[in-house]
Amino acid sequence: MRRKEVSMISDNKIRVYCPEFGRLVGKCDSKSHIDKTYKCKKCNRMIVYHTDTGKQEIKDVPKRTCSSGMIFI
Repeated sequence: MRRKEVSMISDNKIRVYCPEFGRLVGKCDSKSHIDKTYKCKKCNRMIVYHTDTGKQEIKDVPKRTCSSGMIFI
């Protein structure tokens, strides 16, 4: 059974879950207008929660590089 992707708790906070595994990735204030970005520790992906529409978007974690061309993992 899969969990809800987003749920509301009693203190006006929104819980955001990973759509793939159903793990809690973060909480945000219901009054916020800024899009929130969380990282799932199990699937290693970024979950972007759009507060104005209530939709979620899954993205891969971008690779970090520096000016010399070295890649950090």
